[in-house]
Amino acid sequence: MKSNIHRKNYIARSSQFVFVLCLALAACAGGEQRSETTEPSPVRAYAADNQVELYGRHRCPICRNFAAQLKAKNIEYQFYEIDREPERAREMWALLGEHFPDAKSIGLPVVYVNGTLLLRPGFAQFESYLKAAR
Repeated sequence: MKSNIHRKNYIARSSQFVFVLCLALAACAGGEQRSETTEPSPVRAYAADNQVELYGRHRCPICRNFAAQLKAKNIEYQFYEIDREPERAREMWALLGEHFPDAKSIGLPVVYVNGTLLLRPGFAQFESYLKAAR
């Protein structure tokens, strides 16, 4: 009998602990307002003559996200599906051989912007290679 009472008390204490832990995790996950404010990124205008080529795969979420950001910022680009366009895959590997001769593997997307080859760049890094509008 004593064993059942201990078990029930243990279960009750465990349930309370789990409830408190869930509340704490909810607060960490954004349940509370942050006191910091973030500045919106400045709106930039880019020249129409930027040359942007994106080598990737449609099934690659990073490639899709990069392309979506290009569209959102009205940056014209050419997307090459390296699995469906073998000539573009060879072109990409030739560019990689020129710019990164020691590369054994790569991460997609590979972006060729105004003569510079970037491997899986962050969007801010990529934007630094674009010509600004005048």
